[in-house]
Amino acid sequence: MPVDLKRCRCCGQMRGGLCGHIYNRSPEGFRSFVQSHDLKRHQTLGPTLPCGRHLAILANGRAKLSSLAASGEDRLIEFVSTGDIGELQNDRRGAVFATALERARICVLSEDLADTMSRDSAFLRSLSDQRAREVARSRMRIRLLCIAESTDRLAAFLLTQLRKVAIPDTRRRIDLPYSREDIGFYLNLSPGTVSRSFSALKTAGMIDTHSPTKISCIPHAHWTTILTHVHS
Repeated sequence: MPVDLKRCRCCGQMRGGLCGHIYNRSPEGFRSFVQSHDLKRHQTLGPTLPCGRHLAILANGRAKLSSLAASGEDRLIEFVSTGDIGELQNDRRGAVFATALERARICVLSEDLADTMSRDSAFLRSLSDQRAREVARSRMRIRLLCIAESTDRLAAFLLTQLRKVAIPDTRRRIDLPYSREDIGFYLNLSPGTVSRSFSALKTAGMIDTHSPTKISCIPHAHWTTILTHVHS
């Protein structure tokens, strides 16, 4: 579900779950910084922001958070989905960017506004829920990285992409708008190893690939072992 904040006190409207007018008015004449960005697939949000720390709320769609390493390479941090909140730091050192994996709306709040809104009960609940999801995702990633066999590691990752993590008892379709490079960064595998692991899963009859971004998980006895890794 999109982040559900209360309606704007000024215009009574909501835009993508967040209105640019929220908290624009205060006794101190506080002026907020809220920007709503509609991004097409693979467009990047980050360099257009003023320097400083911001919170990015994904109102719809899917995106990835990545940072620019000292080597100049783009390093994946996390995949995020509707309702998730990520921290962006737009300076020339360690800047974090959000890249849309599909058409998405991202609302960006300044750190000052985020601090003001943190006293709003609805926003505080959303932030608390997001932190809990971040901890759960971090634990899941650690579990995936502990799987020694690359093919099993990829299979476990595919299970986490299902709407409900469970053994596929019927053909289960997955929309996977991530490049092999993104998956490799996330699973600490080379893109070549990721491609070979996809081929191995297909040869074993565990998946069927319709396109690079559309995959079906097929019922197979080995999924029971994979699920053990995910829930261990």
